Amino acid sequence: MGRLPLILCAAVLFGCHDELPAPDWSWQGEHVIIHAHGYEKTDICGGTFTATDEQAGLIRRWHGREDEGGPVEIHWVTPTRFSEGDWCPEGASGCLSDGSVRLSHLPFGHELSHGVDYSLGYGVPTPVLAEGLASIHSGPTLLGPSGPGAPRPLLDQDIQDVLDGVSYPDDWFSPSTAGHFVSYLIERYGLEMIHKLQIEVGRDANRAKWDAAFSSVLGDSFDVVLAGYAEYPLCSWNQFRSKLWECEGESDLSATPAMDPTSISIDLSCSNNDAVGSHHGKKRAALRLHVPDPGPDEWGEHGRFYRIDVRRPGSGSLLFGLLLVEECGVPCSGAPKIWSFPDGPENLGWQNMSYRMSPGIYALVLFAEGEVTLTVEPTHVDRR
Repeated sequence: MGRLPLILCAAVLFGCHDELPAPDWSWQGEHVIIHAHGYEKTDICGGTFTATDEQAGLIRRWHGREDEGGPVEIHWVTPTRFSEGDWCPEGASGCLSDGSVRLSHLPFGHELSHGVDYSLGYGVPTPVLAEGLASIHSGPTLLGPSGPGAPRPLLDQDIQDVLDGVSYPDDWFSPSTAGHFVSYLIERYGLEMIHKLQIEVGRDANRAKWDAAFSSVLGDSFDVVLAGYAEYPLCSWNQFRSKLWECEGESDLSATPAMDPTSISIDLSCSNNDAVGSHHGKKRAALRLHVPDPGPDEWGEHGRFYRIDVRRPGSGSLLFGLLLVEECGVPCSGAPKIWSFPDGPENLGWQNMSYRMSPGIYALVLFAEGEVTLTVEPTHVDRR
């Protein structure tokens, strides 16, 4: 992911937009109110609004404030209206402005995170911390195989340079840099310390403010905090993400070394209440795979291999969609428990892969269209 502007928008403080036009229609859940501008109800898949509402509730619970704050106001605007109107700063596809989220597509976990933070009363955000939290709650990214050699987050800026004088919305920095740094702060100091830092640092940050805030809130100096961060693993984006929506819920499948091939059908038609996404393009759904621990004699040092295959029923084609396999509950500092390998030269993308898994819960995120069949079976791959 390349550099993006800080798109929270100064309107959080000053209100830089005129009164918004009335929506064409609205949908209200427990945690969000979605106002549609230029969209028909058939332009969104059946599970998208519910998934957005659930994600907002999960972010609140993650903050330890599940029953607090009002609903997040979301203005969902067609790309044409979005580009022509004064919705967000130029070049942004979404923002938080005047207390509401404005965006041109759903779902959008990054901006939803900003909206939840605002609804919880965290006040004017410190850019690095706010963008870091939003990056942690961003949606799944198709980064390819996992384990050693997997793509790493693009940390194209030194965190010391970012902290030493960022004043938004004029300055730019990589969201992955902020997300990786905030992941470190949460692991080392705890989430509550992030909330306290937000209050202590404020909107316009510089080296002196960070040094004072680190000392008073964390008990460590600027140099000590950054020295600890220098030792933090450079894990993949999908490992430091929270994966709240993907990993929430009971397991849909279990995988054991003695299992027979097990298949499950998923209907990713837009009318299905489990399909998430726009009417055009690939839809998204998530399953949970449980790999139980059968005892030490059944596992090698790095776990067992399972092949996960996704196909259209009755078709050999693998070109219709993509599968992303993510670990649940493994922080950036944890050693990856999953390695993936193409299952032979016929592999086309990530749909037919062998994964070496240790006991745990894994999210299987599907990007496809129509009905698909996912099959899990034990296999043997001689890779070390």
